[in-house]
Amino acid sequence: MIKKFLLSMIMWLLMIGISFAGAILNNPMFSATDDNGDPLTGGLLYSYTGGTTTAKSLYTDKACTTADTNPVVLDSRGEAEIYGTPGGYKLVLKTSADVTIWTIDNVDIATNNESYLYFPDASQADQGAATAGGNLTVKDFVDSIGATIATIVYVQTGVAATTTYTFSSSETIGSTITNRFENGARAAIATGVTLTISGKLDVLPGQQIFNCVGTGTVAGLKQADPGMFGDDIGDGTVVANTAFTKAIASLVAGGVLKIPVPDSFYNFTDTVIINKSLTVNGLSTFGVDIRQATSQKSAFHITASDVSVKFLKLTGPQYVASGNLEYGIRAFGADKNNYLENINITDCYVTDWGGSGIEVWFVDGFKILRNKVYNIYAQGIMARASNYGDIDKNHVENVVGPSPSVYGILVSRSSADTTIDYPHDINVTNNYVKDVTNHEGIDTHGGDRIKFIGNTVIDCRIGILCGRDDGYVKGSPTECIVSNNIIRNASIAVADVSSGIIAIGNFDTAANFGNDIIVSGNNIYGHGSDNAGVPAMLLYGIHNLSVHDNNIHDSGKTAIGIYHNGDNWNIHHNNIYDITEASGYAFYFDNTTAVNLGDGIIANNNIDVTGHTAFYWTDYTYFDFSNNNIINATVDYAQSVGSAALDRCIGTFKDVARGVATWDPASINAGSSANTTFSNIPGMSTKGSVSISHNRDLQGMIMTAVTANTDTSEGAFTVYLYNNTAGAIDLASLSLYYNVEKR
Repeated sequence: MIKKFLLSMIMWLLMIGISFAGAILNNPMFSATDDNGDPLTGGLLYSYTGGTTTAKSLYTDKACTTADTNPVVLDSRGEAEIYGTPGGYKLVLKTSADVTIWTIDNVDIATNNESYLYFPDASQADQGAATAGGNLTVKDFVDSIGATIATIVYVQTGVAATTTYTFSSSETIGSTITNRFENGARAAIATGVTLTISGKLDVLPGQQIFNCVGTGTVAGLKQADPGMFGDDIGDGTVVANTAFTKAIASLVAGGVLKIPVPDSFYNFTDTVIINKSLTVNGLSTFGVDIRQATSQKSAFHITASDVSVKFLKLTGPQYVASGNLEYGIRAFGADKNNYLENINITDCYVTDWGGSGIEVWFVDGFKILRNKVYNIYAQGIMARASNYGDIDKNHVENVVGPSPSVYGILVSRSSADTTIDYPHDINVTNNYVKDVTNHEGIDTHGGDRIKFIGNTVIDCRIGILCGRDDGYVKGSPTECIVSNNIIRNASIAVADVSSGIIAIGNFDTAANFGNDIIVSGNNIYGHGSDNAGVPAMLLYGIHNLSVHDNNIHDSGKTAIGIYHNGDNWNIHHNNIYDITEASGYAFYFDNTTAVNLGDGIIANNNIDVTGHTAFYWTDYTYFDFSNNNIINATVDYAQSVGSAALDRCIGTFKDVARGVATWDPASINAGSSANTTFSNIPGMSTKGSVSISHNRDLQGMIMTAVTANTDTSEGAFTVYLYNNTAGAIDLASLSLYYNVEKR
């Protein structure tokens, strides 16, 4: 029974022990009873070092300066006031006749942080200095505790708002020691002094516990809160960035900066530098509000690898004018020979910046995920000279600066230095980009293996550009994919909007072409201006280009424009619906460089552009047209005057629907004839033959002749009808179909 009682008592003591230098072994007195439940009068408690028979003292005072007898003799009530020091004990309880009742070995009163509580004296001039008597300063206790688990309690005493524990000498507090600061208690670290704390801190969120004077610093923390270094820094008026900087300085590499939700917001007047690997973690999704009040300043500038930033709301000073040094978060490697690595920026809300919202520059390995970026002057998200990254599920909206340096998401080179590697191996996926009305929603200049997949781009002047870097030989893209994106314009006037997708490379020589570009499965709505040279999809300067299964709706003047030169193109199974401007084109071929386009296939495309031309050429060579389905078009194939482009094309133009513009006469009386002439027919003259079908029963009309006219390079033919019925027949609704078979 006595053993059971003592075991229960010891467990209680392990939880509540309170003393300056030792843990009390009683509650409030050590007490034992005999088998009958009566006090163990004159009982003997022997104490040894755990696991041995070497005596180890117990003490009569909290300071553990006065050793008790060994054994400790219990009084008439079976009680004694006993204190123990850190380290394991073997305890042996005996009767007054020295008969053993029980033995318990390896009893360590300090088996948790509450086991030993130490209370330094705040009146001491230097908590980092030892005192002659000991047990007064933090250093006294640190030296006494050694590697034992213990807690140092910084008590708020008296009526003053704060109690200060001054460190005039540097001190290191070990990893087994918890530092508990009561609200109002603070450690003041003098200039030139470092307080290193390797153990835990027991403080309230946002509670100031450090006052670093001058160059005084705190170091060794695994976790820190900026509020530890400044009072009321979240009230929206107190300048908070200094406290953030000191908190970052206090952390070990790999530490965590935990930022609690402020009462109002954190007021920044300068940029905070993150110069070591750590995690910056807001403690509420988008609820940790940080606002920069000073122009040409940013929120966070990262100069170290292995940094993660998440759950922050970062508001800039303005976004209506250029501020090239204003960005929410920027990770910046020193140069092309010193890349940062492993940068992650996730779940942040970034708004009102005159430069970039989020930017990585000279970074290998990054993730920019699920951020909301609004009201930006220049670039919503930018990756410059960076590689192996993911830009995924971000929302970028309202980038307001002027063309040509405004982007929702930009993946580009670093600067005008052409020796710098271009970005490569970056996935730009599942992002929503809206209202970049003066320039481009998503862009790469000369990137390699950039994938634009599953993005939605709304009301941007240009939707997605996979393009060349003007003026630089290397500036053509390579092995890029533009796939399954939705690109829609509903608000920008046709005179101002540009292409939905642009895939272009340098076109001066084949050696400088872009290479291996795929554009597939995209839906483009309302792009292409009122100028034929600004189509909904613009293509040129690419070697190995595959454009397939795209849907292009409501283009301006032109749906797909093929300019300049390139080779080995395969454009197939695309669907083109409706042209909004007068005299438009489904496909427009325009070589303005006097360098003919190389070989390619344009096949199995569906074209429904009533009132417009399906295909128009100026001067191109060696395209194979096979099985394109022109559902509706006023003119099927046309070329500029004097061009011989079609003569150099091969393949079959199949099932071409053609509305008859003029019959002479417009109706056929009984027993009379009428005719119509098709001109500028591709494949006619000496290079092809034509066959005719029609869209309805001729109701007694007889097709009497099809006469080919071969005196022009384009070719023409005339169809003659004879009315063999008893009444007149209106010809206005009669459409004829022709096939031109190339010889």
